[in-house]
Amino acid sequence: MNETYVKKMKQKYGKKFIGNVIRIIDKQTLLVNIGKYDLKVGDIIQVYEHNEEILDLDGTPIGNYEFIKGELEVIQTEDAYSVCKSNETITKTVPLFALSPLLEKEVSSTAPLNVDSKDIKPILISNPKISIGDPVKKA
Repeated sequence: MNETYVKKMKQKYGKKFIGNVIRIIDKQTLLVNIGKYDLKVGDIIQVYEHNEEILDLDGTPIGNYEFIKGELEVIQTEDAYSVCKSNETITKTVPLFALSPLLEKEVSSTAPLNVDSKDIKPILISNPKISIGDPVKKA
């Protein structure tokens, strides 16, 4: 990537932008156009959506919301690209015996905050799925 392109993309995606998703190999692995001079094996990157501007209470812009689509670990670096693999694990509740609900593990969830529902203003995410061209930043 040349400096002009990176500068243009930082204006579009924020100052943390370092590159883009250039290929999706499978559901756990993708390539980014960031090479070994900017990333090393073991680095954590995030694929994100640069979203709406966030305003302070007085209306002053304080940044843009960045929705994290996925977090990945760099597993291989080359001169001009890196291979990254999902570092997220999924844990499921599995009964120990099919007919015995007493031996299942408990699943917990986050308790809701005590907020005034009229103050809720959701941030709309245009595409929560990782796609070719999505911006990437270091975690």
